[in-house]
Amino acid sequence: MKHIKGYDGLRAFSILLVVLNHMGMDEWWPQTEFFNTRFFQLFSGNAGVNVFFTLSGFLITLILIREYASKGKIHFKNFFIRRFIRLLPPLVLFYAMVIVLMATGQLNPEYKGLLISMFYLYNFVPELYYTPELGHTWSLALEEQFYLTWPFVLSWFYKGKKLPYILIGGILLCAVAMYAGLHLYIPFEHNGKIHSLLQDGFKPHRFFFPAVAPILIGCGAAFWVSRHGDYLKNLILTNNTITLIKVVVLYSAGLYLPNVMLPYGFIFQALGVGMLLCWLYYNQEARLTKALEIAPLVYIGKISYGIYVYQGLFLTTGPTGLLPIQQFPLNISLVILLSVMSYHLMEKPILKLKKRF
Repeated sequence: MKHIKGYDGLRAFSILLVVLNHMGMDEWWPQTEFFNTRFFQLFSGNAGVNVFFTLSGFLITLILIREYASKGKIHFKNFFIRRFIRLLPPLVLFYAMVIVLMATGQLNPEYKGLLISMFYLYNFVPELYYTPELGHTWSLALEEQFYLTWPFVLSWFYKGKKLPYILIGGILLCAVAMYAGLHLYIPFEHNGKIHSLLQDGFKPHRFFFPAVAPILIGCGAAFWVSRHGDYLKNLILTNNTITLIKVVVLYSAGLYLPNVMLPYGFIFQALGVGMLLCWLYYNQEARLTKALEIAPLVYIGKISYGIYVYQGLFLTTGPTGLLPIQQFPLNISLVILLSVMSYHLMEKPILKLKKRF
């Protein structure tokens, strides 16, 4: 299938969660511990990123596996060229706007943080150099870090039996890294006070490990589809309803996990998304698939990358921006307008170049 139905709808769902969260959605429901710590995990911006990460890992792995199957190898140069053709155009415009606003004093001129973001390292940015308008670029950094190595790993291990163990080992390492980020105490002194290096100086939940877990899960789902497709198809089609129930149970793990397990809820959530991706893959004519294919959702899914890039400037990471362009409803209007124009006038024409590679 060149086009898998339902996936653009999932992209739309993921970007809508990010946008609504950055518009202050968490303030729309009762401010209780249950809603803030559990219910919020289902509809947070992080949940939207988890959906996108899992989908990204699935699709890119499936593309690479098909290339390997048809040509006997993965053309690494062409892969990286395709990635940059897809990602760079909106980013160039975004960074140009940020640089102008910093240079004119409209934004805090934190150029060190800007360079960290431009070199795809913002998931490791120290809090000292953090700028809300660049906060969302942590996920772009994580993706690029992963895809700098994944094509090589896939090429080396796809034919053997080690790849599943590599994926499972990576996910387990993510859980260990999350635990370390929460509990590892490395003291340092700043302004006469003792702080914890990881918890106070960084955002350790965004480090490559543990944040890469959803991408690994998406890669694993694609591997199962390609390597064990017939078995997986039969398993899903004979248990359609049960599979969807499992999807809901896993995705909503934040509602019932014990408190000590809540930080690891994103892994369960990604497992649910990965299972849903497989279900949609084998149920292209199902009602749920068709619901995800309604025109508005498909269109939002197609322009979702531009929305994600530009919303960082206009929505920041919450309704706290002070610039006129960051005030509602102008901020969301500018996000929509710029994303639509960017997609039709810049991204679509440039994307045609991908066919050469």
